[in-house]
Amino acid sequence: MKERARILIVDDEPDMRLGLAETLREEGYEVDAAGDGWAALEKARSALFDLALVDLRMPGPDGMIVLDAIKRTSPETLVVVITGHATVDLSVGGVALHR
Repeated sequence: MKERARILIVDDEPDMRLGLAETLREEGYEVDAAGDGWAALEKARSALFDLALVDLRMPGPDGMIVLDAIKRTSPETLVVVITGHATVDLSVGGVALHR
């Protein structure tokens, strides 16, 4: 039996976080969620994830810090940055961290 992929959702907007989690669970994924950067860092230290969906702007450590921490502890984890505040500089910085 194939193990279900584990996904971490990091977003301070409850509707976004809960909606994504519900949709992904319905599709058969194992989902964990965090509402701020501190909770995300704790979850990333305590478990391995196949994918992380990370909001860029949130309370505590921001999405770039969370992305960096995830990639340092688990380089094989895919990270997708989600934000309503995108800029070219942030996009370039995210790509540089993701390599």
